[in-house]
Amino acid sequence: MDQLLDAIGEARAARGAERGGRSTHVFAVALLALFLLALLGSVAFGTQVYQRLNERSVGAAGARSPLGVIVNAARATDAPGSVERGEGPEGDALVLVERLETGTYETRFFLCDGWLVEQYAVAGAPYETDGATWLAEAGSFSLELDDGMLTVSCDAGTARAALRSQVEGVAS
Repeated sequence: MDQLLDAIGEARAARGAERGGRSTHVFAVALLALFLLALLGSVAFGTQVYQRLNERSVGAAGARSPLGVIVNAARATDAPGSVERGEGPEGDALVLVERLETGTYETRFFLCDGWLVEQYAVAGAPYETDGATWLAEAGSFSLELDDGMLTVSCDAGTARAALRSQVEGVAS
């Protein structure tokens, strides 16, 4: 009788161990699945955050780009009398004059057909877009020159450049 009771006790203990082993296995698989779901969720969230930041960065760079080109060109040609106001096809034009041994050349920034355009030409040449660089779409372009401070505005915003040279003969 004792042997029979011992055998029944051992059988019950073996079944309990099997059930505990299965539940431990199921728990481990569920924990792994939960970890994988959390990992995939954080990767998806990170990807969305990166895409939004990248879109904002590209938008900001696109907005700054035409103004940066203009300000850098004005600083590069910073010399007495090098900054002038011209009359482009659709309003004001910023004219940066370079006097070289081979002649006088102008870098012009102006609006044409809804675009901000940069043209490098011989001084006095007509305003044309052939060979010009189309910087950005813009509906407006204006400039002011006051005591050596050049302020340029377009749809992308406003930029200022302090000119180190004394600007001659330019009225704002």
